Amino acid sequence: MEDQKSEIVRKPQSEEGQTTSGNRTITPLIPFDLKKWKEFEQVATKIKESEAFPPTIDNIPKIMMAMQKGFEMGMGPMESLDAFYYVNGRLTIFGEAGAKMIKRHGYHIQVPERTDERCTIRLISPDEKYYHEQSFTIQEARKARLVPKPGSKNDGISNWSRYPRDMLFWKALARARKAFCPEVLSGTPFKEDLEDDLKLQTQWEKEQKQIDKELEEKRAAKNVLNPVIIKKISPSTPKKDAIPIQKQIQK
Repeated sequence: MEDQKSEIVRKPQSEEGQTTSGNRTITPLIPFDLKKWKEFEQVATKIKESEAFPPTIDNIPKIMMAMQKGFEMGMGPMESLDAFYYVNGRLTIFGEAGAKMIKRHGYHIQVPERTDERCTIRLISPDEKYYHEQSFTIQEARKARLVPKPGSKNDGISNWSRYPRDMLFWKALARARKAFCPEVLSGTPFKEDLEDDLKLQTQWEKEQKQIDKELEEKRAAKNVLNPVIIKKISPSTPKKDAIPIQKQIQK
């Protein structure tokens, strides 16, 4: 990684096990409150009936999971439904909602540089004593094969082709958040970040299948050009070098 400036932030712990963030004290929430869980189920049932929910949160358990995750982060039920999105079965958070949560925890977001070629994000701790910078460049995106090749079918359609500044911003912010304040989103990845990883994985698997297919075709063609000739030996005509079984036993 390049252009990184950071200092390790060790947040002091109070006697009650609470975490101090700037001037605020954050008390860890109980992961599962059964009473709250039942409330989520009632609300999720009504939301399901209204059909007012994102496309990937399309059933009651998924709605409940989104609300539970949001509750652990300090969000309300409706805010949670707008903030989360399922990518390949994993709950992710929209970059915009993630940035809002970073600010809600007292961190400051600065953007020293933002062009179509490079974006640098600077995160400043709530007490303004520490900061951390991370950058993401269009060269990195091309190396990771996120940017479609000029003239390809995805050129001009992909968000990396149409909105490079925005995509570089979310990549740089995701990278800075992971390094400097991972506790903010409790390990929840940015939707934009995980979608890119999933697309790369799918593309790699597709290319690997194509390579395997071509190798198999080459092997088949080679066997046709150079067929293996197998001569059958009559049982009554033993090989010259063959030793009768009885003699092998005697040895």
